[in-house]
Parts: sequence; structure tokens; C-alpha cells
Amino acid sequence: MWSVIAAGIAGIVGLIFIKRSTDAASISANAAQKSAEISEKTLIATQRAFVMFNAATVGTGVDSSGTLTGFVIRPVVKNAGPTPALNATVHATAVRLPGRTRTMADAMPPNHDPPALIAVGQSRVTIPPGGDVGSHLIPLTNQDIADILANKLIVAIHVFVEYEDVFFPTTPQRYTAWCGV
Repeated sequence: MWSVIAAGIAGIVGLIFIKRSTDAASISANAAQKSAEISEKTLIATQRAFVMFNAATVGTGVDSSGTLTGFVIRPVVKNAGPTPALNATVHATAVRLPGRTRTMADAMPPNHDPPALIAVGQSRVTIPPGGDVGSHLIPLTNQDIADILANKLIVAIHVFVEYEDVFFPTTPQRYTAWCGV
């Protein structure tokens, strides 16, 4: 009889041990899952492409007879991330506004929405890490320049870039928007 009681106690102790072991394994598995999720988020945050406005090159516009017709501006974006920006499209446009002020806030149209301002885009390209790409040329006429110098005109350049990183489709499509006066 004592052996039956001892076996029953041993069984209960065994069940308690199994329950605690199962709980510990579950806690450990949850911690490992959480650690893997944090590692994935960290990897994406530190290793993704990061496209930003870099510069604008300015050139002269000339007609077929060689006469100066104005200037052209070409916004340039750069991938500052360590991996390529894939399927990138750079859009740019110039918004001409009355030149009563020179503040950035006044240069922004009401309810500014960069995609709505896109005039022309270029084909999709890959921007390598540290690489840059320019948009199409934005023309400024001689009259535009004269009006800018006379404070009659502000030209706001809007640049909008859409691209994917190497983690796509796990991550969403990325966007960068910039406006300069």
C-alpha cells in the first residue's frame, strides 16, 4: 500500500515537474520569438535603402540658335542606405507662386500633397548604396529669372521619390518628399 501511495506522490511530483518544464519552454519560446522579431525590425531599420534629396544642379537653357532661353534645374536624390533602392522613380515639378514672401510656409500650396504636384516621372531605376540619380530637367525662362530677382515670383521645386527596399514586399513601398524655394 505504501508503494501505491509513493507511486502516486511520485506521479504528482512528476506532473508538477512536467508542467513547470512546459511553462519554462513556452516562456523561452515566446522570448525567442520576440527576440527574432526585434532582430528583424533592427535589420530592416539599419540595412534598408534610405533615399533623400541631395542637391540640385543648374544649367543653361539654349535654343537651336545658341540663344540663352533661361536655366534648367535638375533635382538629384541620393541613396544614403547600405542596400539598393529598387524600382525607384524620381518625380519633380516647379510650382510658380506670387513672390510677395520668401518663406517656405507661404510657398506651400494649401493642403499640399506631393503626388498631386507630379508633372513628369522617369522610368524606374535601381539606386545603389551611395549612388544618386537626377530627375528630369525643370525649365526656368529668362522671364522667370527676372521675376524672381524683382520679388514677383517664387519657384518652389517639389521632388517626390517612390522606391522599394530589398525587404519588399515584407516592408511597404517607401516615399520621400522634399520642397525647396
